[in-house]
Amino acid sequence: MSGRSSSSPEPLNVEVSPSAILRAALIILALLVLFALAQAALSPWWRAASSAVVLFYLLYGLRGHTGLCGALACTALRWDGAAWWWRGGDGDEPVSLRRATLWPGFILLEFRTEHRGSTRMFSVSTLLARTRSRRVLLLLPDSASAHALRRLRVHLRHLPVFTG
Repeated sequence: MSGRSSSSPEPLNVEVSPSAILRAALIILALLVLFALAQAALSPWWRAASSAVVLFYLLYGLRGHTGLCGALACTALRWDGAAWWWRGGDGDEPVSLRRATLWPGFILLEFRTEHRGSTRMFSVSTLLARTRSRRVLLLLPDSASAHALRRLRVHLRHLPVFTG
């Protein structure tokens, strides 16, 4: 009997593409809210301001999750056995997985990344020199191949960040 026996897990690579399902859901939701605002008993100024906020939120959501207008959307996610790597427009960046939510229709991952501050100017903020940013990745069935999503689900179920 021969079988593969290894103490280190196989690296995990998930190539991510923008989700057409998410794009359609965001647009439909924004259109429904705009229709409700048009029917609401509000002054024209409040309707215009609320509509502008809804359209801004729609563009912000499309930009962040689907890579609209050259945003740094995630194009690949990699686990090399020791760290998670987020590939965006600037190349690979190390991130730490904080939370993973698995549902039958999607996978929601929350990452934290650390950026070093600029050292051009001397200030207290550059001495402290670290800021954290939160990155959220929503993977729907059309975001990656079925095989890659299945491997990611199996991998995430064995981590302490799994929430459901």
